[in-house]
Amino acid sequence: MTKPLFTIITSTFNAGHAIDIAASSVRAQHRDDVEYIIVDGASSDDTLTRLEQYRDVVTRIISEPDTGIYDAINKGIRAASGDLIGIIGADDSLLTGALDVVARYHHEAPAAIYAGETLLTTAEGRGALRPDEDYGIAALVSGIPFGHNAMFARRDAYERIGLYDTKFSICADAQWVHRAIRAGLNCTRIPRVLTQFSASGVSTLDAGGILKQSFDVIIGNFPQLSADEAKSLLYGVRGWADPMEIAPVLRKHRQPDLRESVIAALENQPDVRATLERRVDAASGTRASEPSPSHRPVTPRCDAPLFSFVIPAYNVERYIGKCLDSILSQPFDRIEVIVVDDGSADETATIVQHYQAKDGRIRLIRQANAGQGAARAVALAEARGEYIWCVDSDDRIQERVLDRIAGMFSSTKADVVVLNFAYEEENGDVEYSSLVPTWLAGRTVDPTVDQKTFAAVSAWTCPPWRYVVRKALLDQAEIVFQRGLFYEDHPFAIDVMTSARRVYVDSTVSYYYLRRSGSTVRSLDRRAFDFLPIRRMILDRLRDKRLIQRFPDITASYVYPINFIKAHVGVDYRREFLARIADDTRNDELRAVHAFGYSGELEMALAHERGELANIDVEILTGEADRGGQVLELSRTLSAGDVQGLSWREGPYPEIGIDEAFRWVDGDTLKVRLRTAGMTKPLLKLKYRNDLPGQFLLVEQNDKMIEMFPCRHVGKRHVCELDVPIIRGVDIVLVTITIRKQDDSSGRNLGLLLQNIDLVDLDGPIAEVTARLASADTRVVKGSGTNIAHLHVDVRRDLQPRTYVRIGKESDIGGTFVFERGFGEIVIGDRSSIGGGSLLICTQEAGITIGSNVMLSWNVTLIDSDSHSLDADVRANDAFDWMVGEQLGQRGLYKDWSNVQSAPIVIGDGAWVGFGSTILKGVTVGKGAIIGCNSVVTKDVPDYAIAAGNPARIVGAAPRRMSERLAEREAQSGALLAQ
Repeated sequence: MTKPLFTIITSTFNAGHAIDIAASSVRAQHRDDVEYIIVDGASSDDTLTRLEQYRDVVTRIISEPDTGIYDAINKGIRAASGDLIGIIGADDSLLTGALDVVARYHHEAPAAIYAGETLLTTAEGRGALRPDEDYGIAALVSGIPFGHNAMFARRDAYERIGLYDTKFSICADAQWVHRAIRAGLNCTRIPRVLTQFSASGVSTLDAGGILKQSFDVIIGNFPQLSADEAKSLLYGVRGWADPMEIAPVLRKHRQPDLRESVIAALENQPDVRATLERRVDAASGTRASEPSPSHRPVTPRCDAPLFSFVIPAYNVERYIGKCLDSILSQPFDRIEVIVVDDGSADETATIVQHYQAKDGRIRLIRQANAGQGAARAVALAEARGEYIWCVDSDDRIQERVLDRIAGMFSSTKADVVVLNFAYEEENGDVEYSSLVPTWLAGRTVDPTVDQKTFAAVSAWTCPPWRYVVRKALLDQAEIVFQRGLFYEDHPFAIDVMTSARRVYVDSTVSYYYLRRSGSTVRSLDRRAFDFLPIRRMILDRLRDKRLIQRFPDITASYVYPINFIKAHVGVDYRREFLARIADDTRNDELRAVHAFGYSGELEMALAHERGELANIDVEILTGEADRGGQVLELSRTLSAGDVQGLSWREGPYPEIGIDEAFRWVDGDTLKVRLRTAGMTKPLLKLKYRNDLPGQFLLVEQNDKMIEMFPCRHVGKRHVCELDVPIIRGVDIVLVTITIRKQDDSSGRNLGLLLQNIDLVDLDGPIAEVTARLASADTRVVKGSGTNIAHLHVDVRRDLQPRTYVRIGKESDIGGTFVFERGFGEIVIGDRSSIGGGSLLICTQEAGITIGSNVMLSWNVTLIDSDSHSLDADVRANDAFDWMVGEQLGQRGLYKDWSNVQSAPIVIGDGAWVGFGSTILKGVTVGKGAIIGCNSVVTKDVPDYAIAAGNPARIVGAAPRRMSERLAEREAQSGALLAQ
């Protein structure tokens, strides 16, 4: 061999069990310019024997006692003759083509050091990319910026700055790279994975040793630092602790290169960096009132926690600090945090121990890797809190959220609170979830009341971190996490929601779910088969609770989990996966799919019966999670609130020439509210496709049956049209379309796919119909002679085809009526007046009642709630919640109402409320009463009293009606005569 370009060095000691990995990977490079040197520490096992089979690639073996890994590596470097030196462990490996890539960069971009990316793997086969950092002064306080075994340094670089310092038995590689940075050696980064690093050696298993030597390395760069100060720097820049702990260190040691290194290490956290610089510049030295990082008071253990946080953790050294900070920074002391380290091979446990030393509310449990379900089960068994919240170790919770959630449980008496959340990217971008339906937001429900509610709060939509659960419920129902299986959150969700009877659905953002795109190496491997026993558990639970037939959509989604297969089951495994589903599907489950499944599930059921399920192509099927949509896209003249009974969206199918989407009819009934005022020949036009034979439609108008229409064509390719003439002379017509079958045969009874629905006037163009409908406010029912030209009705949530405002005859009503939660009704009597600029805000079911002959002057406000909690901690995020709703075009949807007091307002007949006055929740203003201008009324006002002021008080009496005074006088006269 001519002079080699590469020298690869592997140090070994009793590595017979692993040396094949490294040696075979060097052989697989297929280059003739590679020198491979093995430096063995006088092994007593079969290491040297096994190396004999690699004599074609092993150039030299040095076998003699040494003082450690880096002593051995130094021997190899002294013996090296290649221009580029790479170092890999016995159980590490070079990826195929790695040296070709390095050689290309060496010829195109000469440098002293070349560094690629590293794939970290565990004994269980789980892998992730090493989170590398920039090569530069930032590394002087944060560690080695790249994987040492992915580094190739020129031999003259070692000649220039020396070999590895053997007093650092673990971190000599980081110390050498720091010396290279300080010496000005340049480094070319290679954006490709070059090596696979086994996270099972000394450098990963001895976490405590790593940290101690890491502190020593930092002190070597900045000798004025103490060990505690070095620790504060390392933990702060890596996000393992509050970065502000760095501030007193920088203020004490006002050294420009130290500050420059810290600021560079925080380059990707500009907000943190700016805050830190302000704090450092705010004082010339350490403040006497601010304790040093190592002497901060320890938060004591909580003996009676209200909340227990359950956190399974596995190799999350980059994230666990941020997660813990979000919990421990809550202004709420009654918590315990149970972290179960599930056999991490990185520094996760050490970071938790760092937090534990400062906060006694943290408990750390360590176990061999057993999976997330087992870790949660261990923590749950140890939890002492009244409420359990399972938080993932790379996520975080909202600021100041615990007071609010505690208030929810207190005010609603709920067994479970279902949380809303936001998706958070690693770059800080946030996307707010829309998984909380408007019709459930802010309500307390029985989750099993119907299928729609159950689907919204369980199973596919609710991982454990969306639940805060009373521990008493878990104990009573014996609910635990499954051990040894992935996807254990599914049975947990089903168990919780079939056991709870009061579930509060919160719409505010309480949790941030981190989407770690690009950081985790994901493979569609056989772990997906764990879902098969989970699927069986779910279906058996549904059967035990008698929900198979009651919740057929949910049943079908587990019988044939189309979207799960697409996302998690590799193509090579699908035949086996589908075959095992076929073997494990029971007759009642199959019947549920036939009766109520949608097109994708139906096609799978038919293939199942033909014995061909294993051969079906799931990629072309539509699954449960694809069905959705709240907006009625099917009409030009009807809004979503006008049509009840539409379910999920499906299609289009361009492969068969169908470009439009459909909406399924939910169940067997479609109800349509039509506003036909001003029309001479109203006609309801439907365009649909019929999926099943033997069906017909019964059409009723205002509870009177009109016609029966057979569905003559079957199949998605056939477009059916139906024209229904509408009753004339009626302003509002309720049309009910019911699907029926011509025989009593069993089978799916949901066969109507609606493609278009419009109300037209045969005597007018559809544009005019649309304009008339848009201008008419049909949420208001009014009597004859009443003027509502200046009234605006604003329904913020869950607009329903119902009446929100009822007004008697001969009234003049203006202002804005707001239904913030979509609840309640505002009722106004005859001959009443509400002036311009008035604001009536209704937030509760009992609504607001205003009598007859009432006058509300201009700019009067009636508000039946406190709007916000009186507790500052509870309302801390209200402005943020409102902003989220505004950004998503759903004003008020994310607002928290659980801790807001509300009560109905009643204004009696003949009352008069002066300009600019405000009537607050729960107030009754008696008949004939008068409220002075700009008053704030907080208490009931008696009949015929005059109240004024802020807060208003009784200041006089108003004259009664003449008829009442005469009646009173007659009564008094009658009493005198009787005497």
